[in-house]
Amino acid sequence: MACRFIHGDEPLPGGTLLRTAKWVVQHSKGPLGLGTLAVMPVRHVLHVSELTGGESAELGPCSSERAQR
Repeated sequence: MACRFIHGDEPLPGGTLLRTAKWVVQHSKGPLGLGTLAVMPVRHVLHVSELTGGESAELGPCSSERAQR
């Protein structure tokens, strides 16, 4: 489901808040409630252990940058 939002195949209320080469930050859709953000890798992975070194390194700054806006 998240892949459809990341690639723009399905509209998402609020749209994309931040996109980097490796990560996307979007509003969450579903039971998590209004105001919940989803931080997702652009590349499909099932487990955090599958992240590349570059994806792992970019996760912290990506999350921090969105929190400061």
